[in-house]
Amino acid sequence: MPQCRKSRDVSRVARALAFLAAGLLAGCDPPIQGSGVLLEQPRDEADFDGLRVDQGIAGYVTVGGAKAVTVVADSNVVGSIDTFVKSVKVGSMTFQVLHVEIDHGVDPVIRPSVVVTVPSFLYAEGSGGASIQLKRTPESAPVGPLLTVVLASATLDAITVEPQYATSGAVVTLTGGASAKLHSDGLVTGSVSSGSTLDNLQGAGTCSVDEAPGAHVACRTAPPP
Repeated sequence: MPQCRKSRDVSRVARALAFLAAGLLAGCDPPIQGSGVLLEQPRDEADFDGLRVDQGIAGYVTVGGAKAVTVVADSNVVGSIDTFVKSVKVGSMTFQVLHVEIDHGVDPVIRPSVVVTVPSFLYAEGSGGASIQLKRTPESAPVGPLLTVVLASATLDAITVEPQYATSGAVVTLTGGASAKLHSDGLVTGSVSSGSTLDNLQGAGTCSVDEAPGAHVACRTAPPP
């Protein structure tokens, strides 16, 4: 469909701009040209319950298994991808978040990504054309805890891959044309800016969000108090 084609094109442009921005931040150093040879590199990280990706990086998260982190990219780009765990505070809540960043200008052939398995997942953040895909292990609890989502020009998808990662609720902040596809069986709160999209039609939970003009919200509406 034309709308899907447009969405894919916008996503590709966002990722390209993100990689270009990384190159500008690197100063006068020329960008690393991707080799086209795929390399998977395991990383040993401290415990975490959240993920932050930007600069067009794709995050693939499986919830319910033992902790594991693998960076995937061109063989000569993997070394330019940093991973580290850092605390992120949102309101009264503090999360231990795995950050995945590119520290040098790159021109990849293979889209940089991180494949993560984690026992519990509470926080997702993306920006600059990044994407996060969530699923759970078949053995894990069918409904996870409250999920906090912060997206700026990025996407999150918790419904496409089975088993879907359902949560007991969600708090979202969506800006810059961000898109979040959730499966929340509890209340979804937060804010959705103009041009951004929230979809919780898969979940049984209602939504009560600050919806700016031009925002797109598709989910059950919370009953009036």
